[in-house]
Amino acid sequence: MKANLTVSPSLAIEKAKQIASALSIPKDDFKASWQWLQNFRTRKGLQEIFLHGEGGEVDKNNPVLIN
Repeated sequence: MKANLTVSPSLAIEKAKQIASALSIPKDDFKASWQWLQNFRTRKGLQEIFLHGEGGEVDKNNPVLIN
């Protein structure tokens, strides 16, 4: 099932850190960073497309995500 959800990079990184902590993974063994997030997105085939246009052509509250 696909869900078109927008998740900020900062939120994704923070959640990854919380999950690692809950799994008792030492902070020295897992460092969620911007590069880690980019690699994760690449591995999982996730990308975000930002639509843009003039005036009211684009509904900014309805982003399009492709995975």
